[in-house]
Amino acid sequence: MALHAYLAGLRRAPRLWPMAVVLFLANIAAGLCTAALAWHWLDSALDGSAATQTLLTHLDLNVFVDLVAYQGESMRTLLATAAVIAVAFVAVGAWCNAVVAVSVTADTGLAESLRRGTNLVPACLALASFMWLLQGASVAGGVILSRSAVRWAASSYAETTHYAALGSGIMLSGGLLFVLTTVHDHARIRIAAVGTGAIEAFGWSLRFVSRHVAKTLSLTLLLLATGVVVWFAYQVVAARIPVTSRAGLAVSILWGEGFVFVRMLVRVGAYASTRDLQRQATY
Repeated sequence: MALHAYLAGLRRAPRLWPMAVVLFLANIAAGLCTAALAWHWLDSALDGSAATQTLLTHLDLNVFVDLVAYQGESMRTLLATAAVIAVAFVAVGAWCNAVVAVSVTADTGLAESLRRGTNLVPACLALASFMWLLQGASVAGGVILSRSAVRWAASSYAETTHYAALGSGIMLSGGLLFVLTTVHDHARIRIAAVGTGAIEAFGWSLRFVSRHVAKTLSLTLLLLATGVVVWFAYQVVAARIPVTSRAGLAVSILWGEGFVFVRMLVRVGAYASTRDLQRQATY
């Protein structure tokens, strides 16, 4: 069933290309805003020096060390502005998740999906905040378990015991994060499907994943593997593109933007697969 939902979602993704374009443009806008802010600050801090022109093709860490040492006040202003932008990006991310979830749960046009998704942003933000708390707690629990296990194994002379103790916390934390990611994915679809609140959607999703552990986790694993394969393919080609010339830099940027668009298509397909699995398991 998980494989069937996975393939159904990937087949449906190309038909939802307008939504992938929306996600692509949102990501480009976010990246351009950040780049423009950073470049304006660099140009002002370096007073339009030659270093400003060469940073695009040659990242000299010494320049950034000097900036931290001699431009501390303006850097703090930059970081404060970046924090405000980060909050805006979180809101945009919640909006993107909401509109994609709506697009795969209802046979509506792009405009209607955008409208309905915008109305669901508060619920998606609340759900994301709640999940971040749980994920942070799982990471903290993994760290505490690892430290405790390492102290317990300190008296052992076997080196493998130390690594086993350390790995126990990492494995537990990683497993919890994997399960929480699966629950989060299904909860977002639930919000879009029935318009429920964040806590209600989380409770429903937790019960759904508990009843269909193998199917839901297998689908998440397939989607994760797809993302890794796409990223690896991008890296293989990107590593062979020379960026020491303007032409090579342009090709590298275009290849990167193409990778972003493919990621958006995969993301839409992931939502469609999750929705398909819910339909199969529910009906």
